[in-house]
Amino acid sequence: KMRISQLQAELKSMGVSTKGMLEKSELVAAYAQAIRDGKTAGSGGDDDDDDDVFDPDVKELKTTKMPRAGDPGDGAIPNAGNPFGGGGGSPFGGGGSPFGGMGGGGMEADSSLNLVINGGTLEVWASGDGLDSNGNATITGGDITVYGPTTDGNGALDVNGTFDITGGTLVAAGSSGMMVTPATDSAQGWVATALSGTATAGSDVVITDADGTEIAAYTIEKDYASVVFSSADIEQGATYTVAVDGTSTEVTAGVAPAGGRGPM
Repeated sequence: KMRISQLQAELKSMGVSTKGMLEKSELVAAYAQAIRDGKTAGSGGDDDDDDDVFDPDVKELKTTKMPRAGDPGDGAIPNAGNPFGGGGGSPFGGGGSPFGGMGGGGMEADSSLNLVINGGTLEVWASGDGLDSNGNATITGGDITVYGPTTDGNGALDVNGTFDITGGTLVAAGSSGMMVTPATDSAQGWVATALSGTATAGSDVVITDADGTEIAAYTIEKDYASVVFSSADIEQGATYTVAVDGTSTEVTAGVAPAGGRGPM
């Protein structure tokens, strides 16, 4: 298995520029094409291109806003800039690349990698893993919405190490086969539910407390079979009701549903 940095180094040694390659799948495809073209390591000479998107020395990512992907009118790039929205070839290991691990936490956690979100508005549209870290993830603030994958090989959240939430608001909806939740001992409470079937895009999620007071309501814009929600209004250990198009499920804050898991 080759890491992002290893793929970049190999391609450079073959004389292939990696500038503009935002996903691991792109690097893998370029590497495979170079092999087919008969290029070998060292055949490209010295490449002084220092504009690679990924820097292996960067251990923390902070963001303020992520545009909705897939809308060519606003210039957004679908699933660009992982760890937000891995499209089957996440640079942190999601998808079925021969050089990467399977999604859903299939790789051993790398404690040197940290995904940190500390504010702003973030909306992720993903066909592979949504928020994805091969190491740890921490959310301290911000308004975060993840529209995750619809197939069970990936998840809206994928964290191989510790996953802590201390602030902000998170709603993540996607498939349920690789469902990941924050740590049980996170400072901020969270609730999660796996649906008995797939809810269609445009259906509503309403979360209420034990007294029937509405805590949050969202219209989910992709098909989904699981929901994870966290905000300052959720108290760990308390009971809540998650209603999807009128079908209600009682959940306990801080407890992952059957089949779901916390970070590895």
